[in-house]
Amino acid sequence: MRVKAEAPITKEKYVARVFFSSPFGGLEEERELLTKQYWPALAHLCQKSGYEFVPVDMRWGITSELSSEAATITICLRELDRSDMIVGFFGQRYGWHGAKDEFLQKTFDHALPHYPWLKSYRDRAVTELEFLHGHLDNPGQRPACFFFRDKAYDDAKLADCIASGDERGQRKFKATSDGPHAAEFLDDLKQRVKKTEDKCLAVDMSYPTPEVGARLMFETVHAHLKKLLGQTEAESSEMEKEHAQHETFLITRRGMGGKLVGREAYLEDIDRRALNGGGGGGEGGGGRKDAGKSLLLLGDAGSGKSCVLANWIERHRESSPDDILAVHFVGCTSSSTRELDLLKHLCYQIEEDLITLRPDYHVGEEKQKEGSEDVRGMRKLLQKLVSDASSFNIRVIIIIDALNKMDAGGRTMKELYWLPKVTSSKVLFLLSTSNSDARNIKELLDERHFDSLEVRQLTPDLRTKVTKGMLMVRGKELSPKQMEKVIGNAETGNPLYLFILLQELCSFGSFFELDEYIDTLLTSTSTVDLFVKFLERLERDYNPEGKHLVKEVMCCLLLGHRGLSENELKAMVKPTNQEWSALYFAMDDFLLEAEGLYRLAYSELAEAVERHFCPSPVSKEPYRQIIINHFMAAFKELDQRFDTPVPHRVANELPWQLEKSGQQSELVECLSAMNMFSALSKGQAKYDLMSYWMTTKLSGDAIVERLLSAIDDQVALLYLQNEGVGGGGDHATPPAQQLIPLLVSLTDFLSDAGFSSSMEPMLLRAMNMHKSQYTEADIENSIDALNSYCELQTKLGCHYASAEKLEQASQIHFEHLALREKHVDRVDRGKSYIAVILNNLGYVCQVQHNYKEAEDYYRRTLKLHREVLGNNNDLVASTVNNVGMMLYRQGEFAEAGKCLEESLKIYEEVYLGELPPDVGGTLLNLAMCTARQADKGLEDVEPLYKRALEIRINAVGKNHPTIAQTYMSYGSYLQRVDQVERALAMTKDALEISEIASGPEHQDTLLTLENIAMAYVNLKTPEEAHPYYKRAGEVLHKQGRMEFSHPYLNSCMITFYLSNDREGDAHDTLIRIIGTSFASDRDYAALDYLDSQLAEKPIRPHEHSIDCGLEKYPTSTMLLGRKLAQLAPLGKADEMIAVLEKGDFDVGNYNGAYAEFVGKDQRENGLKILERAVEKFPEDVIIRENLAKGYFGYKRHAEAADILEQALRLDEENLDLVMLRVRVLAMDNQLKEAQDLINVGLTIAEKKGAVEAEAQLESFLGMINEALANIQE
Repeated sequence: MRVKAEAPITKEKYVARVFFSSPFGGLEEERELLTKQYWPALAHLCQKSGYEFVPVDMRWGITSELSSEAATITICLRELDRSDMIVGFFGQRYGWHGAKDEFLQKTFDHALPHYPWLKSYRDRAVTELEFLHGHLDNPGQRPACFFFRDKAYDDAKLADCIASGDERGQRKFKATSDGPHAAEFLDDLKQRVKKTEDKCLAVDMSYPTPEVGARLMFETVHAHLKKLLGQTEAESSEMEKEHAQHETFLITRRGMGGKLVGREAYLEDIDRRALNGGGGGGEGGGGRKDAGKSLLLLGDAGSGKSCVLANWIERHRESSPDDILAVHFVGCTSSSTRELDLLKHLCYQIEEDLITLRPDYHVGEEKQKEGSEDVRGMRKLLQKLVSDASSFNIRVIIIIDALNKMDAGGRTMKELYWLPKVTSSKVLFLLSTSNSDARNIKELLDERHFDSLEVRQLTPDLRTKVTKGMLMVRGKELSPKQMEKVIGNAETGNPLYLFILLQELCSFGSFFELDEYIDTLLTSTSTVDLFVKFLERLERDYNPEGKHLVKEVMCCLLLGHRGLSENELKAMVKPTNQEWSALYFAMDDFLLEAEGLYRLAYSELAEAVERHFCPSPVSKEPYRQIIINHFMAAFKELDQRFDTPVPHRVANELPWQLEKSGQQSELVECLSAMNMFSALSKGQAKYDLMSYWMTTKLSGDAIVERLLSAIDDQVALLYLQNEGVGGGGDHATPPAQQLIPLLVSLTDFLSDAGFSSSMEPMLLRAMNMHKSQYTEADIENSIDALNSYCELQTKLGCHYASAEKLEQASQIHFEHLALREKHVDRVDRGKSYIAVILNNLGYVCQVQHNYKEAEDYYRRTLKLHREVLGNNNDLVASTVNNVGMMLYRQGEFAEAGKCLEESLKIYEEVYLGELPPDVGGTLLNLAMCTARQADKGLEDVEPLYKRALEIRINAVGKNHPTIAQTYMSYGSYLQRVDQVERALAMTKDALEISEIASGPEHQDTLLTLENIAMAYVNLKTPEEAHPYYKRAGEVLHKQGRMEFSHPYLNSCMITFYLSNDREGDAHDTLIRIIGTSFASDRDYAALDYLDSQLAEKPIRPHEHSIDCGLEKYPTSTMLLGRKLAQLAPLGKADEMIAVLEKGDFDVGNYNGAYAEFVGKDQRENGLKILERAVEKFPEDVIIRENLAKGYFGYKRHAEAADILEQALRLDEENLDLVMLRVRVLAMDNQLKEAQDLINVGLTIAEKKGAVEAEAQLESFLGMINEALANIQE
């Protein structure tokens, strides 16, 4: 669309294109001055307003190639059509002209179909044609200015050339050089221009010298651009222009002759699915019986989705005029690919239609309130507008074509976050995207439950219709045989393939060679192959002699990060303007332009470029180096000060290209530049910066060393500038004061990037700088000094906490808290600062596993944050998350889950379209919490883990500590649900990250090692667990932190060692875990046993002793046995009795202890144990029997007899006791009592039928009777 005079440059282009028109000969000096002196100044003016200045200069001579192709006039006028302004200038030479000039007339013939008015000017020069088309035919339509050089200058130059014999130079300054009527034509042109002076920005009829002329041109263009770039949007409706371009695009996409050629069934299918709730039918296949639902149109690139939508829109507008259709074609204008501009366009259409349908409708103040200049505001306004329409019973259909062409969001952006989820039955979405757009398809089909319809290959009948229709528009036709060839090729079922094929045929000039050319094209077995032939034709037609322009341009477009601008491409490959224009128009249909940046529109074309021009990494490098050199040159021209703005194009392209090319040292140098750091450390770009540093493979310490070196360079640079040496900057502020905020930003980045363990030198450097600039009195009296000091203290304290230097962290936080509380009323939002410190103290408690205390700190933090910030703030969301996790750690899973869900809701409100790592962390915590709930299974938990992992990887890459943390938690859960192989692989990934990011002895690394060992144990391969388990245990023991080791893992590994005769490993392990709260009685006993097997038993501290074990486990029979083994050989019965009594052991243990004493030849001492047992277990017969036997052995017959008498009272018919007491009584000479007891025993034996006992008693009785008889004698 042309820009009217006095109208602002169209912002959707972000390009100021100025056409410079003149004959070339004789005006070289003006062009040299413009090129070298003035165009850079105009470029700078435009750049400050976010525009790119594109000077269009076609006067570089008519090449033989272009003359033979007769495209000169066409190219010039088409370039003029693209331009916003014309600047014309002349000397005395009129330029090449002549109605009888054969070559020149061929260019007229070529241009006449596009510009029929040329037939009246076939005798005029090309420059006059540009004056006519750019201004004289419609003065004032386009901003214009014209300058004519004073004849006196040309006459003087002509005289010089005559004097020197320079015949070629004479032609440049002689009016009659180009023909006898040249001077008349030029005078006539001057007069016509002069008559339109009031419609021009400037007209100068006689500037004296090239220097003056170039300056006048510059001043005129500069003033005009400055005025236009400074205008407000209120002076012109940009939205009207934007919408007009979408409507134009719609018309161009409707098909040949403005209507759909075939495929009408898709229109019916859309009606059935989206509007009427029907299903099935049409080329699109089946459907569902729903009451009308939103629909996603799918298809490969070039399959005709836009064409189908454009025709459906036109048909629906006619059939349902009371519906509101808000239509947006992504990629049809420069701004159409941005979410904010898309939403503005949709809102504009709905509001305009609402006003048309309901003249009383007025958004009013709500528009100002909701429709703010950000995505959140426009999203709310869109929701309000469709809601208002629904309240009027008006159906709104939002149609967005080519979602896959939307600008790629940052690493943390959510899919389609900007597209509201509307539930009203009066609001439908009709969207389209490429089949390769997996993430958006998943969001729409799986999450938002859209229906889908695929635009498929063309049938043979449709191919025929499309081919005939397209060729008819071009005035061409294929023979039946040729048509059969085209239609019979299966690849022409792909609309993009067919489009390229027909474009190539239409561009072919020889009728007699057409059959052969068709055959050549149809050998292409894919769209990629056909694009290769397209590239080959471009090379034949547009490569200047001795150049590889097509290859260079295409390879640069392929390798550009976010696209390349026209000026960038020209600077890189250095074509003449005519060479560029000819190539540009030949490839325009296959380029996508957004914000002035061009990129290849089809992935198939990109693949073809790669295959044809640069199939290997090595073959790509020369072209990548061209891009690198261009942006590196721009970067090196900048002031090295940290606060020098780096153009966003340099920041976007240079480090990305260096990374892709593998130029590590250059990448490190680039990233270490403080001005580049400042450009990349903000917003979404910081995640790219993290990724770049990760690819360098440098350790955190090495990165910090590089950055500190860069700070040293900045100190020197700022000092020199303060001393008046070098460029500008802040000369009044000492370098240290200027650099402290930069150091703070660097520490923030190091923390976010996962290099926290390495950033202490950076923090200490910042603290030293601060101390060098501010006294304690300054901190007390100056708010700025106070805030900067406290900020550094906060970061240092947090670093110490992360590094597990908890005492230092606590000390700093408490000192900082006292300082902030002292000055709370002097500082804006002073309570927020206190809240941050309380949060940090909570973290220290959390690391110390003091979860209740941590929860209290976090709740105090939350109260203050809400008091100062309200609820919808990321700090509030983070603190709610922390409270939830402390509840989780205390086993309150249900309450924890509520907190975590609340945190996610706040994050969703705060980060409308963003998914930063914090959100991933909260999702991870929710996964952990959900996993602990009995009614939740793998299908509930795993999606949360996967989403958390996806968000974090998108944000910070795969080598960040938070990724290791996520893998760890995810892997632990998988182990619990018997997915051990998956858990093992995931945990090994976590270890690889943790070792680099956190260090080999960090608690995260050690926990990961133990989880790997646990996985191997669960897989029944403890041998493979050994190295991981041993490494973790040794470090934990060295750090005095065995308390945090995994109890079950330790138990399993000790069992493995003991069962497999690995006494050494068992011994080492037991030494580590003895003394921990989870050390078992088995562990104490095993250590004592293994010690006893050594040649010399070591002396252990009390906490490693059996006595310590018995203090913890006084009832342990295992420990009792080990203690008995110590005491029995020494006969220490009293100590043994004390152990037995403390453990409240049963009578069997007393008997066992006595037996051990007997076995160690300590029977007499052992009797004390039995005596105490009799007292403790007076009803136990066996213990009395054993004690009696003991007495009997030491001839303590009377005591033995008494004990047995008591035993028989408890068990009167126990023949064993009877016979034992008989023997005791006999030995004690109590024969009568023995005789009486034998008689009792015989009665019992007879009663029981105990024949052997009866016989033995009879024998005893005989001996007793004989003894009594002897006594009587």
